[in-house]
Amino acid sequence: MKERLLLFIALLLMGGVSAQKINKEGCGRYSYEQPPSDMTLQELQSYYVESIVPNNNAYIMDQVRGASTLEGLEKMPNRDAAGVIVKYTVYPTEFTIPEYKKDSYTSEKDGVKRTTYTYRYDGKYTYKVNVTVSNREGVVIHSGVKNGTSNVSGTSTVNATDAKKNYNSEVAKIKKSIVGSSVKYLNSQIENKYCYLNRTMAIKAIKIKPKKYDYDEFNQAVDVLKASVLETDKSTRNTNLTEAIKAWETDLKESDPEIKKARVNGKVTAGAYYNIALAYFMMEDYTKAEFNFKKATEFDKNVTAAHFSQTKRAADLITRMANMR
Repeated sequence: MKERLLLFIALLLMGGVSAQKINKEGCGRYSYEQPPSDMTLQELQSYYVESIVPNNNAYIMDQVRGASTLEGLEKMPNRDAAGVIVKYTVYPTEFTIPEYKKDSYTSEKDGVKRTTYTYRYDGKYTYKVNVTVSNREGVVIHSGVKNGTSNVSGTSTVNATDAKKNYNSEVAKIKKSIVGSSVKYLNSQIENKYCYLNRTMAIKAIKIKPKKYDYDEFNQAVDVLKASVLETDKSTRNTNLTEAIKAWETDLKESDPEIKKARVNGKVTAGAYYNIALAYFMMEDYTKAEFNFKKATEFDKNVTAAHFSQTKRAADLITRMANMR
């Protein structure tokens, strides 16, 4: 015990124990617009949906057309008026012959044994939906596929008949939903590349819990950032965030990341850069946002554990903005 106490004191004298504790402050979800990475469909403006489905099934055709919506583009009622043709090819959903299995489980309570039976049918199904996006001249702009093999089961503790009935019910659900869900997935791929989309990002800023030093201005700047998440006026938001950035940059002038007991040690330095990155993201300056996210990581990866997805978003938006020029 005495040895541990002496070691702790030695660490304090060497600066081995941090003088600060950082906290993540939830600031809400920030809404922003993601531009296309490819402007082709924006230039062509409208689309028409075609489908090739098994046996020309009218119900499946309606599923395809109903699920096929592209954000910000006009869906045309006839082919000739459309800028592009979005064509879906739906292959038959195929189910294997289900295998039957009966399991038993015996338990004992108060000297009385009880056996419970489980009746089960297990099968698999395969599905496939293709999509191509072509201009009026038939040139393919985009293509995609959604396919796979999955399990389907039906169980009962009553009898095998009920298990088979439950299996058939699951099969019916799959047949009803698989086409629509596949089309929506393929549409999301098209939208992500070619459409303007409304996105949100959880904002969690860094606050410093004071021990030996004061961090009032640092933490007050976080409160400004938090209020800015809900600020609808862009000019006001940017003005407030600029002032918040100045506060964190003032603290960075004292940065001494090698000394853990310094007022602005590695953790505080990382937290300042991280907050600055969030502010620039909300100001739509994605180049500076990406730079500061990466700077934060250089000083303390633990402080910026959530930085990766946000840095990736910033980098993606930089590319998208460049493609719009």
